[in-house]
Amino acid sequence: MPQAEITTKPLENSSLLVEALQAGDGPEVRCLAAALLGECRGDEPQVIAALKEAGRKTDDVGLLLAVVDSQLQHNSVDSETAANLLRLLPECDSAVQVQGVTTLRHFVGLGCREECVKLLTGMLDSSHAEVRAAAALTLSDFRPLAAGAVSRLEQLSADDASEEVRESAAASLARGLK
Repeated sequence: MPQAEITTKPLENSSLLVEALQAGDGPEVRCLAAALLGECRGDEPQVIAALKEAGRKTDDVGLLLAVVDSQLQHNSVDSETAANLLRLLPECDSAVQVQGVTTLRHFVGLGCREECVKLLTGMLDSSHAEVRAAAALTLSDFRPLAAGAVSRLEQLSADDASEEVRESAAASLARGLK
């Protein structure tokens, strides 16, 4: 089957997409397959299992983010998915960290709260303003927060060099984090 048909009709080609996710020629092919699997029916166990396994095995954060996005579309994220994301985020570039940090809000209530809060609090010290701002906003989804995290957000809202970070921290504090 031509690649164009696979990418325009993902609902009809889930087995081919699973195969591409598992053994595709390069990370771009596997990322595309993972993204397209999100458009397949959510009741296909092979799709859910393939996404879960790919997330568990990969060290490629681009692939992992595509897998997580598809799992979110299928409402099949869990604490293992969060652990996979938490494992790779610290080593990513800032643009990917922003995407990953904002994705963490989908893991509230899944048994990985402490790990998410720890990573997000650490990201408040990033050298990249956009990462600090995203972490500040996402932390407010994990309320109530410990006094140390609230104190750090207060500090950022008062005197961070970036207006975006100050506003993000203030917005989080306004949500009542204690």
